[in-house]
Amino acid sequence: MIKASRRKTPQQRLVGELDLPRHRSTDPQNFLTEDDYGRLLHRCLHHQDVPLDARVAGALVFVYGLHVARIVELTTDDLDLGDEPQLRINGHDLVLPPALVSLLAQHVATATTTSLVGQAGTPAKWLFPGQQAGRPLAAASLVPKLTAHELPARISRNSALLSLASDLPAAVLSSLLGLSETAAVRWVHRTKRDWHAFLQARAGDLERG
Repeated sequence: MIKASRRKTPQQRLVGELDLPRHRSTDPQNFLTEDDYGRLLHRCLHHQDVPLDARVAGALVFVYGLHVARIVELTTDDLDLGDEPQLRINGHDLVLPPALVSLLAQHVATATTTSLVGQAGTPAKWLFPGQQAGRPLAAASLVPKLTAHELPARISRNSALLSLASDLPAAVLSSLLGLSETAAVRWVHRTKRDWHAFLQARAGDLERG
């Protein structure tokens, strides 16, 4: 009689030695509550104790869901503070709310290059000029500044995108903000999923109540 071998096959030994990663969702998991979202946006627009550049960058994250890396690429040519204030993003002219117009006007009036090579103090074409002449501020420098003033960039952007995705079709969201079509569709689906979960929970509350 042939006895079954207890030794593992090479395939079993190989798989047994591997630490196979679990599938991880790419969906954002962290968001601000509605109250915190409103409080932090108000902080950007009105709190004088926060540096002006951090207030402007934070407001652009909250209002338009822009990535900080995209914000530092904005120039004064992208901004029109005339009779119909607008901000040009990805080829689209977006209307600026009055509170943000006032904030941007203050920022543009005071933003100068901080270069140490002979051009310090001169007006800059970048909305967020950096220390290197002719270059914008690095996103890696701006993000910690936002965090230090209780304006978490990633979570704030997640919350802004979630809000925008509840109002805009995926194609519009993609075009306006430069998101990939796949990412825009995921955000729109996320809002529908959260809304469906809310309705289910609400129905359960009504049945129990």
